[in-house]
Amino acid sequence: MNKLISVFLVLMISQTSVFGQSDHYDNAGKIYTVVAVVCITIIGIAAMLFYLERRIKSIEEQIEEQTNHE
Repeated sequence: MNKLISVFLVLMISQTSVFGQSDHYDNAGKIYTVVAVVCITIIGIAAMLFYLERRIKSIEEQIEEQTNHE
């Protein structure tokens, strides 16, 4: 998981330099807002998926315990 996050951050940093070449957004300072919103959205989705994975795992364990007791 840490490798995935590291690769993602490197890709995001490299993309910001590409976006930075745009004079229209760079001069207005809006590119940083766009990058921040995209980063927050992706981090939120990743956190939600991590939370759901943990919940599903605990539910699977409960079902397995119930089937073993029967």
